[in-house]
Amino acid sequence: MKRLLLILAAGTIACGTLFAVQTVERHLFSQEQIERIEKNIVKTLVSDIPDLQINGALTLHRFREVAPEYGWNRCIIPLMHILNGEENDPSARLIAAMALHELRSSRGDFAISRNAQFTDNPRVKRYCAILTRMRLVEQGKLRSLQPSTNP
Repeated sequence: MKRLLLILAAGTIACGTLFAVQTVERHLFSQEQIERIEKNIVKTLVSDIPDLQINGALTLHRFREVAPEYGWNRCIIPLMHILNGEENDPSARLIAAMALHELRSSRGDFAISRNAQFTDNPRVKRYCAILTRMRLVEQGKLRSLQPSTNP
């Protein structure tokens, strides 16, 4: 009985510590710092250098995990410009599509769906079609991909 109580106490302490650390990690940056980070990300996204654009979109992806409650609205238009630019590097366009999909904005979803239909690059077209279908499944508008509940 004492062993069971000791194991339960150790488990409770371990879980409590784990949850306490996770809440501290969520508040690493102040609102002003996040806004400054967003401005710097936008600067990289509007750059003409494809590697800088890719790094900016990946940085946005990482900071979305750190600050999920922040909207990152200033990044939507630059990401749309990268995605819609047929002359842009396909890798940059794919990363931009991923970042737009994660931002969950109606403007970004519209740009992704349009590229799924009209872009000339088959790789970008296929990836945007996948993201569009995923969003439709999430919204419950496309039932053919959802698993059936009937036995």
